[in-house]
Amino acid sequence: MFTKFLVFDRTRLFLKGQAEVQLDDWLDMASFQAIDKIKLNHRPDRFLMMWKNDTLMIHEGDFTLPKPINKQDYIHTFDDHNWVIAENCLGEACVTVGIKDTQRKMLVRKLVALLYIPLLLVFILTMLAIYLAVTSALNPLKKLATVVSDTSPDKLGVLPEANQSSELKPLVIALNQLIENMRLQLQSERQFLDTCTHELRTPITALVANIQSIEYVDVPAKSRLSQIQQSALRTARVANQFLVYARNRNAEATATEETTFDLCELIRQVSAEHMSENPQLLCRMQGEPCLMITADNFAVELAIRNIIENSIKYGVNPATDTVDLLITVGLNESTTTLTFEDAGSGVEPEYFKKILERFYRVPTKDTPGAGLGLTIVQETAHRYGGAVTIEQGDLLGGLKVSISLQAHNQRLVA
Repeated sequence: MFTKFLVFDRTRLFLKGQAEVQLDDWLDMASFQAIDKIKLNHRPDRFLMMWKNDTLMIHEGDFTLPKPINKQDYIHTFDDHNWVIAENCLGEACVTVGIKDTQRKMLVRKLVALLYIPLLLVFILTMLAIYLAVTSALNPLKKLATVVSDTSPDKLGVLPEANQSSELKPLVIALNQLIENMRLQLQSERQFLDTCTHELRTPITALVANIQSIEYVDVPAKSRLSQIQQSALRTARVANQFLVYARNRNAEATATEETTFDLCELIRQVSAEHMSENPQLLCRMQGEPCLMITADNFAVELAIRNIIENSIKYGVNPATDTVDLLITVGLNESTTTLTFEDAGSGVEPEYFKKILERFYRVPTKDTPGAGLGLTIVQETAHRYGGAVTIEQGDLLGGLKVSISLQAHNQRLVA
């Protein structure tokens, strides 16, 4: 718009200049004696009036203007057309010259279009070239960002340095140093937690063993010793839970501790142990009889123990005062599924997701616990690319806990 206004203004000055040039020429011609004999070719874009003394000698145009007095220029509008008028007097002659200005606006628009359309095309092509250049230059950074975003405490891999540009190499080296520091820190924390857990379990185990070896005590003392024993066992269980929780959080560091074992046999051993200690517990198992997987045996065992212990605490059948637990083992392609369903009263659906959170305990349950059992189960499932789902059981009617695992080297054994 600014360019259009500027060109429009300058071209009007040009027309005024042209009118003044023609005015000077006609004033020179007015000195001839035979001015009245001049014959003009009609031009619709020209206006001319010439006086000699007070006599109008020449008049070309559709309108009439008064005889000028002095030199001046102005814009005259007639029939919606603008005319650039220049007039002056020299001696006995006076001349008024006009140039039609109607077509100038369209000419200015065409001129601006001819100037700016190529510039616009050049601008678009330039911006496209800049975009492609910037995108190409940022591709290595985007690839590096993707690799960094995939890095987690469970996968602390070294970023590749070989194929990086010289500008990105310092950044990659710094990130690799940060990842190495994080790995060493996590390893140090895991070792510290392992040591603390071991130091806790050893005296607690010795304490439980000494309590069990005491036989000849009176009834009140035996009751107190039994309470001490339960507290010690609970402390050992919580210590184990914290240990597995830390191991799941640092799966990369503990990958070398994974072993191949029979998952079904592990479930049978844990179930038999709990049934011997809890006469009210009845475990039944269906599905695959033997399933070999490669995983952290200790973490998987503790996950199974946590679910069975939760069933003992909260899955009591109110009609029979027993704990009926149905365990189903299945393998679908590369996913192992474990389902634990009891015949207890279950929990409200609004708590299905909340009981998987750390330290959360259902308000309606007053059984003591740390609120870590199902959290440990979920962390173990996530460690092996699986998940935990809580729902209402469709066979026994109680709580149904399903675990999916994508452990390594899963295979059925006949």
